[in-house]
Amino acid sequence: MNFEEQLRVALQEDAQTLQPPEEWKEKIVSRAMGKRKRGSWKRQLAAGVLAAVFLIPTGAFAYAYLADQLYGSLDAIKHLGATQREYDHLESKLQQAKSTLSAKEFAEFMLLLKDMAYYNVQIADIHGNLHPERLNAADREKYEQILKQLQPYFDKLNSSVD
Repeated sequence: MNFEEQLRVALQEDAQTLQPPEEWKEKIVSRAMGKRKRGSWKRQLAAGVLAAVFLIPTGAFAYAYLADQLYGSLDAIKHLGATQREYDHLESKLQQAKSTLSAKEFAEFMLLLKDMAYYNVQIADIHGNLHPERLNAADREKYEQILKQLQPYFDKLNSSVD
């Protein structure tokens, strides 16, 4: 017999004479039967609190701005002079419009605003001032048409504020 086999045989013989402590047997049986230790509710409460601490803030970051549908993100229009405060103001106005207009009207309103935003990005200077004269004649006509189509929505929103 080589050394490894001798060691294995000796360990097996010693293992047959060993008896585990009684408390181990109780723990194994209680866990197998589904009994829980006292205080496990504390662990569950702690796990729940930790889950809430991590999940609630991630939900806040997952909020989708309506203004992002128009411009993509604040970073996309910062070069035009937009600030976080102005972006949040636009978002609050869009939320107000969403609650005031019907679903169909709001969808049409957002489509027109997307078209207007496309032109606004082209005609805005670094301070955020709009210069429609920068557009060629055909685009200026389309831009003015969009503004005319948006006017009834603006009138309805302004009358709901009063």
